[in-house]
Order: sequence, then C-alpha cells, then structure tokens
Amino acid sequence: MTRSVRMISSPRGYASGGSTADAPKSFSQRFGLAAGANGSAKSISNCLQRDSMGPIAVIDPHLPARSPTLSHVEYSYAFQPIVNTVARTVFSYEALLRGINNEPAGHVFAQISNQDMHQFDEESRSTAIAVAARLGIVCNLNLNFLPRSVIGSDRAVRTTLAAAEHHGIAIDRIILEVTEGEVIDDHIRFANVINQFRGCGLKVAIDDFGAGFCGLNLLADFQPDMVKLDMNLVRGINTRGPRQAIVRAVAQACLDLGIDLIVEGVEALDEYRWFRDEGMCLFQGYLLAKPAFETIPRVEYPPIL
Repeated sequence: MTRSVRMISSPRGYASGGSTADAPKSFSQRFGLAAGANGSAKSISNCLQRDSMGPIAVIDPHLPARSPTLSHVEYSYAFQPIVNTVARTVFSYEALLRGINNEPAGHVFAQISNQDMHQFDEESRSTAIAVAARLGIVCNLNLNFLPRSVIGSDRAVRTTLAAAEHHGIAIDRIILEVTEGEVIDDHIRFANVINQFRGCGLKVAIDDFGAGFCGLNLLADFQPDMVKLDMNLVRGINTRGPRQAIVRAVAQACLDLGIDLIVEGVEALDEYRWFRDEGMCLFQGYLLAKPAFETIPRVEYPPIL
C-alpha cells in the first residue's frame, strides 16, 4: 500500500555560481519580511533584538570573535543537495565540514578540544554561510548544530542569523540540523529557545533519526520541521522487512505531526524506488550527488518509471 507523506511546497531555484555583490546592503530592504500571504511575518532584526538573558550583546554582525585556542584550525565546506525528486529541483544544500584541502570532518575535529567544541560549532556556521553566499546558493541551507549550545544562552542561534543577515540570506532559508546522537539534557529549554526563532521562519531538522535513543523523546517534546532518516535504516531497505516496518511507522508519525521526511544516504536505485513507491519525495545521497568541495555538485535525477 502506498503511503502519502506531506509534500514540500515548490522550492526556490538555485544558482551554480555568482556573487551577492548586487544584493542590497540593507537586509530589511530585500528580506525584511519572511514569505507569507499576508506579509505579516517578523523581520530578522526583531528576532535578533532580545534573548531570554536580556538585550542582545554587541557583536560583530557576521562573524563571532574567534577563540585564540581555535586560531590554528583551518577548514572549509563541501555542499550536498537535498533533492525533491517529484519536482526535480534542489530543495536545499547541506553544508558539510571539511579540512582546507577537502580532508574529512574528522581531520578538523581532531584539532579541537572538547571544551572548545561548542565555540567552534558557533564560529563554523558563519563560515558555512559565507561560503554558501559566495557560491550563489539561493535555495535552503542546512547547517549542523550542537543543541547543547543553546541551553545556557541563545547566542549560538543569534550569531548564525546575524551571519545570514550580513550575507543576504533570508531566515526562512536556514535549516538547523540537530543530530539525534547529541543528547539534549533539557528538551523544554531547547524547545523554548529554538521556538523563539522558528516563529520568525527558522526551521529545524533532526538528523540521523533512528541512530540514537532520544529521537522519539524529541518528537514527543519538540516537533521539528523535518526528520532525516538515518542511513542505516535506508541501506538495503528494499529487501529488509523489519526496516520497512520501522520506516513506515516513522513516516506515519511524521505525517500525523506535519513533519517533512528526508531520506538520507540513499545510494542504490532499488532503495530509492522503495521509498518513492511509499510516497516520499525528498532525498539526499550519492545516488543523486556526492558532496562537492567549495562548489555546487551536479545532480543526477533518477529515471522516471
């Protein structure tokens, strides 16, 4: 039986290059209001105005001050598309951490101490936004995010949005990915902080859903905008009955909660066809495009059968 998963509205187009030099300097001139029928959505400036700890601190508008202990760490980003295979368009690009010579993320993380990890998490998103703007990406942008960063203060979110404002990226194009494996000690605090900004258009996705033990608790306490299935559930699903049953249950829960489901890590055509036949349309994986270092990869759409 074919199940229907809530469809994404038609995504914005994307460019394969270009510059933001022609963009207006004032964010409010171009992106002052998030997209909406009645034009009443909040501006990003209102979202950055105040946090739960009081007035926003005076900070650089596009890049947080670099920690001296991170000054030796060099890194950049690769980008991998998330594709709507029904509309045959790119829905978003995920920014994936790389070394300066395209080394894997582990090469970068090995240079960072545990005590500096959350500072690096904050700083690196500003770099990802800058690279995406330079490449001319104009669809959604997925950024990885350590949820514990917001338990004490929402600065980590505010600096990300300030960087987006500086580079002319609308708040409703930013999607923060929260990895399920990163334990959130205080679900309620996390939800309260993030929901301040979701009201302005920011979106949140749970990454690697099904890989850890807190995913269902997250869905119970905090409903994200999107869920990305863990690739271990995806691998070989066309021949694995138990995985099919689990994925159908997750898909139904997402449908009931109004959450969009992204199939992550799809590599084989048979895997893709199984999910397609179940009514899913958002995919990310080598079957469609591998990550491309500091450039936009070419998408190979599966054949329409």
